[in-house]
Amino acid sequence: MTGQVSWDHDPLASPDSPDKRPWTAKGLRARRRILAAARKCFAEVGYEKATLRMIAAEANSDKSSVIKYFGSKEQLFRECVYWTIPIDELTADAPDQSAENYLRSMLSAWARDPHSPMAVLLRVSMTNKEAADLLRSHITTHSVERVMKHMKGPDPELRAGLFAAMMMGIASGRYLLRIPGLAEAELDDVLRVAAPAIRALIAVEEGTDSTEEKSGQNLTCSDAHPARCPADASAASADSHVATVSPRSEGSVETTRLLPSSTVGSRRAAAARPLPGPTST
Repeated sequence: MTGQVSWDHDPLASPDSPDKRPWTAKGLRARRRILAAARKCFAEVGYEKATLRMIAAEANSDKSSVIKYFGSKEQLFRECVYWTIPIDELTADAPDQSAENYLRSMLSAWARDPHSPMAVLLRVSMTNKEAADLLRSHITTHSVERVMKHMKGPDPELRAGLFAAMMMGIASGRYLLRIPGLAEAELDDVLRVAAPAIRALIAVEEGTDSTEEKSGQNLTCSDAHPARCPADASAASADSHVATVSPRSEGSVETTRLLPSSTVGSRRAAAARPLPGPTST
């Protein structure tokens, strides 16, 4: 695996981004401190309640410096939640390896930083429409569209969307929701169980055809699984055994007896034969 999920800010987030300025090494260090502080504040109190003054205090700086390096709260938020997944670099010739690379890169990045841009953006998107729009755009651009280019077979857009949803679901369930079983599992165990599901989405098995699957829907249960169809088994049982009711005397309970179908058939045949005519005396 060569690529890693990147937390670098987006230099193209805005045409007048302060990042276009030639910052000194000291300025770049100050920007990184402010970005880290902003992620922490946005994650803990949300976008609306986080102020530039609060963020500046967390970064041991001042509000004027935040404005100097980022221009506005909106621009600061866009840059502090920017992330990329190098899908092209992580994609291998073998789909199994690609699936493991995608998952390992994503989960390792979340583990390194509890206030990762993905985590912050996901939290804020729950209560802020602009953040939700940004998250959807980000996932579409950096995940769905890129992985779709490497897919073959039917329904690439749907499969790419499910891929992105599954990746974000696993990561958020492990590090945000802390779902039991998933949260404390070893990374290798998560990869061992989850990678085959990711692999099934990114690569269609050779020989599978959606038309064959659809035609298979018209088969009856007995055609597809004759030994596992209770309805057909009941029908077969009904053919081989017929219930007969034997009348008893008045006031008694009628009894039911199962007769083999061959016996019933012979009785019916005998009943259908014409009765012999009267004999002459």
